Amino acid sequence: MTRLSLALCSLVLAALPSTAAFADPISFNFNFSNSDFSGSGVLTADSTSTAGVYEIVGVTGDVVIGKTTNAISGLLAAGSFPADGPNDNLLFFPELPAPFGAFDASGVSFALANGAGKLNLFLGEGQDLKLTGGKQDEQAGAITVTEASPVPEPGSLALLGTGVLGLAGIVRRRLAS
Repeated sequence: MTRLSLALCSLVLAALPSTAAFADPISFNFNFSNSDFSGSGVLTADSTSTAGVYEIVGVTGDVVIGKTTNAISGLLAAGSFPADGPNDNLLFFPELPAPFGAFDASGVSFALANGAGKLNLFLGEGQDLKLTGGKQDEQAGAITVTEASPVPEPGSLALLGTGVLGLAGIVRRRLAS
């Protein structure tokens, strides 16, 4: 019976590495700036079926317009803002080769706290990053998107594996007595 329990534990441990190495959602740090405004924060995204394309599901951070700092209060639903070219809330990472960037022409939209407005970061006609939210589109300048430190999933899998081995030891002792 001990050989059977050891074989069963070995089979479970062999199957564990085939699970995903990183858990969804994935976090990305972002920042952008020009002479009129700047912003930074964290985008939370889920993988899509297309490699390198992520659906943004959450955003936190701040946008400074002039001398006023506005907190980002939340992500706007895809297709809801702006009216003339609705956002798709897609992130391309690693960034697609030139002339593409982290966002496409639809962009990502979010609301600012205290009713300070809604903003959309998108790739403009001249392939420059732009910001919609005021009276007109403004150049957002360069945007930097980097992947935040991933959740250490391999460590979680090792912890699960040692737990399975511990259970095997308990089962072995009970069956031996």
